[in-house]
Amino acid sequence: MDSVRLTIRNYRSIPFDNPISLEIQRGITFILGVNNIGKSNLLRFFYEFRQLKDYASYSTSNQITVSMPDNIPISQVLNQKNYSKALEFKFESDEVVYELKFNAPDKTYNTVHFFGNCLKSNSKINRFDIVELGLFYEILSNSLYIGSFRNGSFKTSGNYYDIQIGTQFITTWDDWANGRDILKRNKITDLIAELKELFDFEKFEISVNPEKTRLIIKNEEGSFYLDELGGGISHFIIVLGNALIQEPSFILIDEPENALHPKLQQTFVTALASKAKYGLIATSHSIGLARSVADNIYHLAKDDSTKKLSLVDFGKSYKPGLLGSINELGYSQFAEIGGNNILLVEGRTDIKSFKEILRKYRIEHHFILMDLGGSSNINGNSFEELQELKRLNAKSYNVIIDSEISQEGGVLKKGINDFIANCKKLNFNCFTTEVHSTENYLSQKAIDSILGASFTALGKYESLESEERKNMKTKWGKSDNWKVFKAMTLEDFADTKLDHFIKTTLIPNTK
Repeated sequence: MDSVRLTIRNYRSIPFDNPISLEIQRGITFILGVNNIGKSNLLRFFYEFRQLKDYASYSTSNQITVSMPDNIPISQVLNQKNYSKALEFKFESDEVVYELKFNAPDKTYNTVHFFGNCLKSNSKINRFDIVELGLFYEILSNSLYIGSFRNGSFKTSGNYYDIQIGTQFITTWDDWANGRDILKRNKITDLIAELKELFDFEKFEISVNPEKTRLIIKNEEGSFYLDELGGGISHFIIVLGNALIQEPSFILIDEPENALHPKLQQTFVTALASKAKYGLIATSHSIGLARSVADNIYHLAKDDSTKKLSLVDFGKSYKPGLLGSINELGYSQFAEIGGNNILLVEGRTDIKSFKEILRKYRIEHHFILMDLGGSSNINGNSFEELQELKRLNAKSYNVIIDSEISQEGGVLKKGINDFIANCKKLNFNCFTTEVHSTENYLSQKAIDSILGASFTALGKYESLESEERKNMKTKWGKSDNWKVFKAMTLEDFADTKLDHFIKTTLIPNTK
């Protein structure tokens, strides 16, 4: 099951007569909206109602006791304007529709009347199947919820929602890093190596002091306690460390941009998402961050006239041009720190993929990446919009798009040729893949490590969207491409024309 639609009513800021629906999908999902509109409540629902995963054994009309986290009564999570009404939710896929209602006649205790219906093949059944629950079960049974306040202080201990903090986190880190389990030790070693690369340190080590109360960071500048360093590195270590240790199916995070420069926000989200089996769902105020990392973007807003809440696909309500989109990404801030080159790629999923590819060449911070909106915008009508980008006065303008050729010596489509002609008129450096598409560069070894051995690498001119791939169930989601690229090495790109373009065109522009 690739997606499940969840509808909630009468929960916290969501009124009884104004239900909100959210699509739970693989990949990275962002929910945008102004302060106090209710974005965080959508994530908190999964945290507070995890016991729903246990209802598979219940039949209809059961009276049950709901164990809410932090010992809060269920009455506290009801919408206050509809206090006397039930909290209801429904989730549906192509196969089934599940409907549940919690009616709390006694507001003091959490003993509630539970009513459940499962509609399948037009007939009602009175049980809930874990397999059919799919991603909904995964998000309830194994999600990591991270609140918006994340502090590197180690003067306290315990949990902040799902993340361990303080000495409790340090004790767990020490057990993983120095315990007898070699797999845990190797995972900590890999995370330290990843942090070293992300922050571009020449030397980077993490150890625990003898009292096991503080983390010690050693880099080329010296040896420091973690709380003596900037909040950015603490942010990464605590949150990524928790995600590594808990191995969640889904990560739910409020405002991942908090306390991070735009340069690190993208890096943080993708690094964190790589620790989740299926996906990450984030709330945010940053349109630019969402456009640079998300596979799916939604906007939660209230209609000015009706005062009704709605969660809609962001692309349906807002479509900025390329110039506006790049400015949303914080181009001026990137330019100030040396990221004054622009790289346009074909689609949204390609942004994260090429971010990982450029990281192999250690030039990812020199480029701001933006998608062209898919193949529908790669045609001869693109000249004026591409020309608008010149107003940014960037050091270089570069484009990498799919050739979509299906055989050796194949001819490019007319729209692609016309688009390339426009790029040449504007002195853009334009590269079309010598293979069918970006995912054709993925190696079998990296595919095995991320997707599993049941998936085979694409041939040079094979399309991931082919009917054969779909029928054989060897097609993977494009939203997984970047994770596979992350697992590849620089040597995997040797002898490709993409490697030549990066070395002869992109790298010189970073000097």
